[in-house]
Amino acid sequence: MFGTLAARYVTRLTLAVGIASSVAVFAVSAAENQGVTKDEILLGSVLDLSGPVASIGVPVREGQDMAIQAANDAGGVNGRKIRIIYSDSGYDPKKAIIATQKLATDDRVFAFVGQLGSAIVHVTMPIIINSGSLLLFPNAPIEEVYEPTKPLAFTMQPAFNVQARLAVGYAYNTLGKRKFCAFYQDDDSGEQVLRGINEGLDQVGAKLVEKASYKRGATDFSSQFARLKQADCDIVMFGAVVREAAAAMLERQKIGWNVDVLVSQPSATDTVVRLAGPAAEGMLGVNQMLPLDLIKDQPNVVPVFKAYADSHGGKLPDPAFLYGYNFMNLFIEAARRTGPELTTQNFIKTLEQFRDFDLNFGMAPATFSATQHVGSLSTNLLKVVNGRWTRIGVLK
Repeated sequence: MFGTLAARYVTRLTLAVGIASSVAVFAVSAAENQGVTKDEILLGSVLDLSGPVASIGVPVREGQDMAIQAANDAGGVNGRKIRIIYSDSGYDPKKAIIATQKLATDDRVFAFVGQLGSAIVHVTMPIIINSGSLLLFPNAPIEEVYEPTKPLAFTMQPAFNVQARLAVGYAYNTLGKRKFCAFYQDDDSGEQVLRGINEGLDQVGAKLVEKASYKRGATDFSSQFARLKQADCDIVMFGAVVREAAAAMLERQKIGWNVDVLVSQPSATDTVVRLAGPAAEGMLGVNQMLPLDLIKDQPNVVPVFKAYADSHGGKLPDPAFLYGYNFMNLFIEAARRTGPELTTQNFIKTLEQFRDFDLNFGMAPATFSATQHVGSLSTNLLKVVNGRWTRIGVLK
């Protein structure tokens, strides 16, 4: 879900990631007890709380805080209470670097949980790894977190391009689509989706018929959809974010074009359906996390959502709440299983033993190993039916 405009950092930081990975084992030994006392586990999280993706960052923080509060109210994790320090990146890579350096070197947090945004994770991962802190379950579906495997980095999210590649295979083999077009945001997140589309088409021996991009924040998509319609696509694959995806679906309806649409993870949310209204009917999507509407009546979910609603004027949480809540609970469970001797190395060994662990809260089950630090490479296949998302399958 989270794009990046930090292309200028790529070469320098890719090298830094490689260096960080090569010294990670030594960093583990040097930082075994950082952020852990007999009474407390100290975590850090750099989120956008005031910038262009604060609509994601704020509910992620709410989800993390709710999970932490529940654990602390129950006595903590093996007798230790969890404390988390948040820093606001404003979705600015430079601010994120400064914030991460402080949390890693001054506060000496045990782990960074839920770090938000591809741009932010890209520039801060080397700092985290070199400091000996753990990078856990960032809200950034990018391959560099888990390819190649890094001892101190774990994620739950398959990369955008992986999900797009799976979606193309479904559209080609199951739906019988042959004329693929792409509509995507002109940044790294959109480019990742486009790359996955092309990877999927290569696998089935097909080519992209047409593509159309847009700048973040655009509101008029008439020229893009005129070009795509002229290409006579039989399916349009979206690499768009929430508001732009909804506006694009409205443009599709406006020009009377009944082409099938399959959207990527950032757009396969209840918010897009709400904003697009009837124009979203029939839309397909992939998302590793199930939409709120599909889980809100589960017995284990009802009390959590009720507690949230009671403190937020009766409202349900934003979909991004699930990422914060689930990822923090995954950390809590791993810390609990690690036992009283909570060190970085012990935590890593414990997490690498997780097999099909299911929080049963809308997230795919988690499996990790010494060679696989991405918890799941599957994604849910969804469709809007009668104004609501339904799950029609799982792609893997």
